[in-house]
Amino acid sequence: MISMKITSLLFFLVTLFLFSCSSVKKTNVTHFPVKKEVFLEKPFGFESNIKNFREKLLPRFKEQQYVMHNQHYPKQMDTIVKFINGTSELFIYKTAFKRELFIGGNVTSPKVVFCNGINVGMQRGAFFNCFSDLQFTDEDTVKVKSLSPGVGCNFVFKNDKLTKVNLKYNYD
Repeated sequence: MISMKITSLLFFLVTLFLFSCSSVKKTNVTHFPVKKEVFLEKPFGFESNIKNFREKLLPRFKEQQYVMHNQHYPKQMDTIVKFINGTSELFIYKTAFKRELFIGGNVTSPKVVFCNGINVGMQRGAFFNCFSDLQFTDEDTVKVKSLSPGVGCNFVFKNDKLTKVNLKYNYD
């Protein structure tokens, strides 16, 4: 009888301990509409670099690294780090001089939320409410270009739902 009470008490304590130590991350973030240029500068709400992608990008992405010769200094080796989650992929170019450049990617996962609340699967109207300076359109692809040449983003819609976000950053 006593061992049954002890076993029940231990079970209760272990269960309590496990639930109290759960690492469910609840975020109560309010997103505000942003200007197109602000979105293109920091689409995820933080600097797009390897450290931040590893620590802050949710859901977690796997990594692959590719080594290649620098275009301007062929004796130097640069690295492209590819972050992958399902069919979503993001690319960072890291030079031999340790400079990191976000060069773009494709996001198809509804779990990836951008700085202004945009995520794949949202309705067209809600999407346009995430920008303070983007004119509404019924086009299947909404193109957002930066004042900087070679920087832009395409938002692809199907049946008025966002299905893909394509980010492009050309620095050369």
